[in-house]
Amino acid sequence: AQARVSAAERRKTQEIKTRKKNKQKNKKKKNGSTTSYGLGLMAGSFPAGTVMGSIMRGFQQQKVNIDGAERPSMEKFAYTSGSSGGNFPNMIFAYATNTTSDEILDANGISDPSKLTKEYLENTPQTSMFSAFDSPLILSLALAYFESFLTGVPFWSNFNRYQFLKPFGISDEPPSTTRDDVKATPIFLTSIFSPLETYPASLFIIGKLLQQNLNKSIDMLTEFYDNSTNMVFMPAGSDIVWDLIRESQFQYPLPVLMTADEIIIPAKKLNMTYGIVGNITSDPFLFEPMFAPPDEMQPDSEGPFTMSKMLAAGTALLPIFRAGGQYPEELMKALDSPLVLDVPTTSGDKRSMVLADGGYNDGTGIPALVQKKVKKIVSVLYTTSRFNDPSQWFKGYIMASFFGAWSANLRQAPTDYLFTNNFCNHMFNLNSNGENQLLKLENNLQSLYEAGEPMITTLHNLEVIDNPFWGIEGGWTLDLTLIVVSAVPQKFAEQVPYDVVAPPEEGMNITDEFGYFTNEELKNVPNMKSQNGNMVIDIPGINGTYDLPLQDFALSTKEVRMTNVLCSWMIERAWNGLTGADGES
Repeated sequence: AQARVSAAERRKTQEIKTRKKNKQKNKKKKNGSTTSYGLGLMAGSFPAGTVMGSIMRGFQQQKVNIDGAERPSMEKFAYTSGSSGGNFPNMIFAYATNTTSDEILDANGISDPSKLTKEYLENTPQTSMFSAFDSPLILSLALAYFESFLTGVPFWSNFNRYQFLKPFGISDEPPSTTRDDVKATPIFLTSIFSPLETYPASLFIIGKLLQQNLNKSIDMLTEFYDNSTNMVFMPAGSDIVWDLIRESQFQYPLPVLMTADEIIIPAKKLNMTYGIVGNITSDPFLFEPMFAPPDEMQPDSEGPFTMSKMLAAGTALLPIFRAGGQYPEELMKALDSPLVLDVPTTSGDKRSMVLADGGYNDGTGIPALVQKKVKKIVSVLYTTSRFNDPSQWFKGYIMASFFGAWSANLRQAPTDYLFTNNFCNHMFNLNSNGENQLLKLENNLQSLYEAGEPMITTLHNLEVIDNPFWGIEGGWTLDLTLIVVSAVPQKFAEQVPYDVVAPPEEGMNITDEFGYFTNEELKNVPNMKSQNGNMVIDIPGINGTYDLPLQDFALSTKEVRMTNVLCSWMIERAWNGLTGADGES
């Protein structure tokens, strides 16, 4: 008992010191040159983690003047905002110990494609964050499972600790301070999914009522339908989205923003009625926007809030897999212990709510930065899918929603995860500056793609509108720079030595008609696949192997290394501006 009290006192003392340090950092953000910049790190499992880290690597390599000194441009960001797979590098970069930002991002490595060699692509520095994405997962999975069996701590929290925290010296006891060379506060997006008593039945219905109601609405909203784009454009200030969620008995996830110091639930005051889930009726409850230290929402039975829980909540892939039926339900039942917060209500009591991957609400990291009133936002847009026209893949699914546009194809969304993602993200005026911003974005990206340049462009002076779902107050403007990572820009590919990316047959081009390498080992760079067959265990002594019923998410070293160089080159290439095929800068 004395030991527990002593440990609690040490944690409290450390917490006071840490919060004091973080307040000093936040004061610098308000008064210094880093105030206006934020970096959005997109979802997409391990491939997204690799790409987001590689973009950060590019920023680390470029220098800017900060307070009279030349510093890495990563230090210009006041916030990094991650969703799902983007939270892996978000955590490692900010909290890795006994290292530097240069080392953790391999910033001294190659960014010039002409200097690439086959040997360079064969090894990932073990001191860099990228070693977490191409190393075997089996040990972390095994340790996580056995520890969960013994302690009851959720499997996914343990896995994140073994794979992403311990190798980089990140303490599990919060609040954990960032290194001195990290100036940004990392924000981890997660989602309140449902009351604990309705889980996991809620997994299989989330969004379904909403989707049915949306389909009815699309049929009725002909005045907002644009036939040329197959899009429905919502007017600013419309209550249609709120009405749809209310009619759907609030079977819809709500965003939660987490840092080491506080948990923020930004949505406006809501009476969460909830309907019947399976054969379970959940009592309604009323809550309003709130923020509190993590331990104040931590269930008493779990002990102090941990960094591994924060990362697990921000990358909670198991509920997505379970809802999608990708694995046997018995296996998922054994692994998917719910991550829970005890959320205060207006009546003074608390409700145990299950957390799920933040990608259920947003995949870009943008809303959290707008909620923080960041004036200059850089967001990386990425997908693990290959597209015939890489400049068009985002159309109707990601950025459209920020301007109040829904694709009529939403009625055929293949999963609830893809359906709910970005649905409530209308926060910019489509016709800011008197110009259709989606059309401008489409034209800019198409022009850059045709010129063989990286697809990086800025939408200036976007008008922010009210969005009560994210706690956003409008009436101001921001600049939004979008980095689209899709296929290999021609001007990068033509500089890579032929022997490094040799095609499978003599006489073939090194890239195909869509801009991807023809080399078999690199054909998915940078839009890498996150599932590469089942994990295989080598059994010593019998010269045999055993296939596990789990897919292997580790990426190949060659893919990771080529992506490192490509993304760093993109930042360097665009640093002083780009010119598209239309001659416009």
